[in-house]
Amino acid sequence: MNPLLSAARRFAEDGGVSSLSTKTNDDTNTNTKTKTKTRTNPITSTEALGHSVIPKGLVERCSFQSPQKFINDLLHGMYTREYMAGHSVTGQSSSSCTEGKPGLAKQDLVEITNAAKLKFTCVTDTNIKAFIRQKLNNAAKFQKQ
Repeated sequence: MNPLLSAARRFAEDGGVSSLSTKTNDDTNTNTKTKTKTRTNPITSTEALGHSVIPKGLVERCSFQSPQKFINDLLHGMYTREYMAGHSVTGQSSSSCTEGKPGLAKQDLVEITNAAKLKFTCVTDTNIKAFIRQKLNNAAKFQKQ
């Protein structure tokens, strides 16, 4: 017998519930077995994905009022103000100056972007980079004062 057909037949006999994703609850009073689908919890933080750049627990301490506040809090938790003042998003120099600031690590940008997209589904990569750029520029202005 075809293994796929037998698996499909068992699936239909179980009432459309896969044996791999079920748990059986025994009710001793009625002697009936009920099967319910178990679901895994959705990923709520980057720690669940195994990221090491964002410190553990930092995502939960960030503000969730807006994507910009979230990214600001995330950057403050990851970097010092001096580090942010001395870096840019891409590391490319502008046309007006010959020396550019070094860019943030690409892996850091990817993880910050992923963390922001997990919390705010409407935000785009361009918006996230703009929020990061604004925070880095503000840190540089604050350092000059």
